[in-house]
Amino acid sequence: MSEGIYLDNDVLLKMSLYKMGAALLAATTLNETPPAILRVAKYSLRKRMERACQTAESDGLRLALENTIASMRALEPNARELDIAAELEQQATILGLEFDVGESQLIAMLLERGAELLISGDKRAIRALEQIEQDSVGRRIACLEQLIATMVSKFGLEMLRKNVCAAMQVDRALTAAFSCSSKDFGAGTLMEGLESYIADLRKASPSVLISNSDLSPIIS
Repeated sequence: MSEGIYLDNDVLLKMSLYKMGAALLAATTLNETPPAILRVAKYSLRKRMERACQTAESDGLRLALENTIASMRALEPNARELDIAAELEQQATILGLEFDVGESQLIAMLLERGAELLISGDKRAIRALEQIEQDSVGRRIACLEQLIATMVSKFGLEMLRKNVCAAMQVDRALTAAFSCSSKDFGAGTLMEGLESYIADLRKASPSVLISNSDLSPIIS
């Protein structure tokens, strides 16, 4: 069975808050293999959703998150992968970089199991990875903005903008890219904004970030 695509907690939480869990699942299912998250992720995601949900839609958002989690594969690191994750964290600490446990475990499994891609919403972790494990990882990391660029091409600009702008507090970079405070907006404006964020991250992580501005080389 293909190892497909891995997602970190930030990506799943933000897409759930944007009410795009089903779209995320469709965009990241590879050769009929649904995306995967850490098995323990559901516990921290529930807590983070509780903190983020302070609206009348809270119950619906929590249910949507649970449904999305249930549709994804659950990853459990083995002993060797836990050792690799610990080594990555130690290297990051020595270099004064931020690299949390969840991200390190996903990277360890990416390396050991040969997954196609990890989509991460943690830019600090992506920058850290460039310094501690660039050779082994290769260009198998994508950021949130690359995922969004892919979803725009698959599901249309208006649906994405409506959902992002209905929850402007979720991600300031995406709120700015979708020009949520402006009536003057078009696909060119969005892609220019996304490309700016992607290019900035690529300068700091050229060896690990996928070369395209979207996920088309992997999911097409």
